[in-house]
Parts: sequence; structure tokens; C-alpha cells
Amino acid sequence: DKLFVADNTIHVPNYLDCSGHTKSNLLFVGTLQKRKKIDLLVEIFSRIREKVPENVRLEIVGDGHIRNFLHEKVRELNLKEKVVFHGRVNQHNLLVKIFSRAYAYVSPGHVGLGLLHSFAYGIPVITVQPEEPLRHAPEFQNLKHRVNGLIYKSERELEEMLIEICNAPRLSATLGQNAYRLYSSEKTLEIMLGGFRKAIES
Repeated sequence: DKLFVADNTIHVPNYLDCSGHTKSNLLFVGTLQKRKKIDLLVEIFSRIREKVPENVRLEIVGDGHIRNFLHEKVRELNLKEKVVFHGRVNQHNLLVKIFSRAYAYVSPGHVGLGLLHSFAYGIPVITVQPEEPLRHAPEFQNLKHRVNGLIYKSERELEEMLIEICNAPRLSATLGQNAYRLYSSEKTLEIMLGGFRKAIES
């Protein structure tokens, strides 16, 4: 009777189920940090580009200290026509457009609130099974393998999952529907505030 739960979340005022929208990208959104292993995502995308539909792009939203490093890696791998850097985007009306065309949000390293941001738009998440010393933020607990996203254990598995989801729109849509259902029914800001409200009013 004295325990109240207010799960951490992210406020997405225009949350929307985009799982059924036409897809054309793999997506990363967040601070460009080494621990996110975005460079690994770029490398793996270069390996699979001939195995996914020709129109698929890797879109990267955010800014950070490895920005120039990532731009250089894209040039080295001859991916300038395949990788789009948006920089920092804070406008919700622009973010929903970028998220809506994603097969999946992919974070090969640390994952946190970006997971729930993706779920708010009906986009599944692909990330690594954490092992020491890597630890995800608590939001990782919302991710269920082949329910609302995919969890891999090796780079080879990540390659296979990216190829699979880009060639199976129905898989992306099903995972995305489940992701949106979780956010909209359990993880909105209103629900989080409700946990605080119950504790205060009790």
C-alpha cells in the first residue's frame, strides 16, 4: 500500500502509430557518442547495402563529439549517397516524419530513452544484448525480442537482422505496432505523472 511506481519515460506530445507507413530508412537518433557505437552501424550498413532495397538509407539525427569522425567514416566507405546526417532536430513535427519512414531504430551500443522515443512513433528498436562492461539504461527492460524489437549478440546477427527487417516490411510493422501499443498504454508522460500523483495524494 505504500509503494508507487512512476516509470521513467520521454514526453512525445505527437505520439503516433507510424508502423504502417512506407519505410525507407534505418535510423539512429541521439547524442553522437562513442558508447553508442554508431560507427559500427555505419560499417555494417556498408556491408549490407547490396542486400537491402536500393532506396534504403541510413539516417542519423543528433550531434556530438564523434560527428566529424562519423562523416569521415562515411566518406571512406563511399556511403555519401546512402547516409543522411540531419544534425540536431528538436521539432516534434520534423522528428515524426523521420521516424515514420524507419524500418527500425538501431543503436549498436548503449540505449536509453531513445528506445521509448521510437516506441512512441511505432518504430521497433534493434540493439545488443548487454554484457559487462556495457550496461543499457533501465528503459531497455521495455524491449522484448521479436515482440517490439530485436536483440542481437554478435555483429553477424546484427547484419542478418538488418537485412531481414529491411526485406520484411510486415515484420517491421508488427514489431512497431506492439512498440506503440506499449508506449501509448503504459509509458506516456501522463501515466508517469500518475504514479507521482498517487504517492502524493495517498
